[in-house]
Amino acid sequence: MKCIGFALFLAGIFPVFSPAQAQTIDTIRVNDHRLQLGRLATGTHRYLVYNETAAGERTNMWIWERTVSTGFRPGAPIKAIMKPYSYIVTQHWYGSDAQHGERKVTSVVRHEDFAPLYHFSELTASGKTQTEAFDFRADSVVTPDTVATTAPRTAQALAEPTYNWELDLELFPLLPLKAGKTMAINFYHPGAPLAPAYYNYTVQGSDNLLLYNGRKASCWVLAIDYGKGNYAIWWIDKKKHLVWRMKEYFNGQYRFKVLMTS
Repeated sequence: MKCIGFALFLAGIFPVFSPAQAQTIDTIRVNDHRLQLGRLATGTHRYLVYNETAAGERTNMWIWERTVSTGFRPGAPIKAIMKPYSYIVTQHWYGSDAQHGERKVTSVVRHEDFAPLYHFSELTASGKTQTEAFDFRADSVVTPDTVATTAPRTAQALAEPTYNWELDLELFPLLPLKAGKTMAINFYHPGAPLAPAYYNYTVQGSDNLLLYNGRKASCWVLAIDYGKGNYAIWWIDKKKHLVWRMKEYFNGQYRFKVLMTS
């Protein structure tokens, strides 16, 4: 990978599409505390992530290791009797070669509503390391003065609180899922060139997904329509509250995320 701005690198990974259009939908706002946080699956989960061409060629392979744990607000004194103030989600991406390299991410979200507090990312590829950091505040997302980064310092204004789009695999199982339901979720991907916006996700129904070990899992099927024939689908286990699989189609190419271990 060339030494490019980290935001441009992310723009190459994540598709660009229009936000939710006005219609009768269930809006999931951060301040409404609609997420069912008792479902949050702590521990480590590993995903195989890859692209696939129409001809079946698989490229751009990664192993994503994602760990969810309870923690405390950064800087707060830790006492045994205190309830945790936050969840900490760490990611370690292992690329298939030196060009893809590896990426380490630490995201801190508020314990009571999954609102993002802090996000740090480090990408090492082709012998070069790029870092970026973000503080989520009430009215903005800014690069903190206390963290050294290689990415340009940025400030994104917020009209209202937003969720961290990097944590969609952890967030989707927490939604009030029901067949036929469409939900608008305000997402922002730290460092990417898209401003925060609401996007529509629809529960298409249920499916008994065949797993790698031959068993089946009863899943909700959650989908988003990117427009012009492009889409993404997630299979979410109804009992374990984990995303087993994602299938995405965008501009002639498929992208998959497959849960390997949990």
